[in-house]
Amino acid sequence: ITAKAKLQYLSLSNNPKMGDEGVGHLIRLLKANRSTTLLSIPNTGVTDRGVRMLADALCGTEPGSPSIGLEKLHISFNKLVTDESVD
Repeated sequence: ITAKAKLQYLSLSNNPKMGDEGVGHLIRLLKANRSTTLLSIPNTGVTDRGVRMLADALCGTEPGSPSIGLEKLHISFNKLVTDESVD
């Protein structure tokens, strides 16, 4: 018998090559593992596009797609995230 692991805290900090492509993979992981409550991705090369992808996933804006149940998100030290992603 195997049990599913419940991933509550995920830190991918200081992986500057992760970028927005990695965010896409991460979103699929988070949708599959709904127990994750804290995601830490500082200094991972994320851009405004990656922030938009995360925001859409967090809010469940994609039709037929459940939202992600994160409680905390750390995205500091991503130099390509600008004020453009605030909206």
